Amino acid sequence: MRIQLPELFFLPNLLTFLRTALIPVVYYLLLENQIAWAVGLGAFMMATDILDGLLARKLNQASELGKILDPLSDKAAIALFSIYVVIYKGFPLWAAALIIARDLGIILTGVLFSRKTKQVPVSNFLGKITALSWGILLVVYVVGWKTGQAPLLILSLVLWAASVYSYTRTFIFSLRSD
Repeated sequence: MRIQLPELFFLPNLLTFLRTALIPVVYYLLLENQIAWAVGLGAFMMATDILDGLLARKLNQASELGKILDPLSDKAAIALFSIYVVIYKGFPLWAAALIIARDLGIILTGVLFSRKTKQVPVSNFLGKITALSWGILLVVYVVGWKTGQAPLLILSLVLWAASVYSYTRTFIFSLRSD
């Protein structure tokens, strides 16, 4: 007989909880100028983000809870670390505002989509790559790698525009298909 765990205890969801719990720890380490520890934990968080998606598919543990928590955790981390690099590392405020606005827009349209379809929308590949590029860009600012800042900012902005277009198109299409 096989026992079915509640979604809360699925391994991918536990990894998401761990990643979310580490956000304030990494922020604290940044404030204490413990950059190596912060970057190391940040890399671990990125790895768990990739791993939880792979495990969800491999273990057949994709869940409605995970579809909500995983992107919210990513968006919270990117927003908080965007604020940090604006305040302490010279990151452009307008760039942080763009990514935070995009993420808020995705959350709001996701709520509207869920109310209409009774389904939790999933992130698309372009959205995941965009979040990854912004995460890497923030790390580059945290460690002070000046040479990589401009090219990664340009790449992240291109991906940002493409993902905004993609999510907007998907949302409009879902509204019309009624």
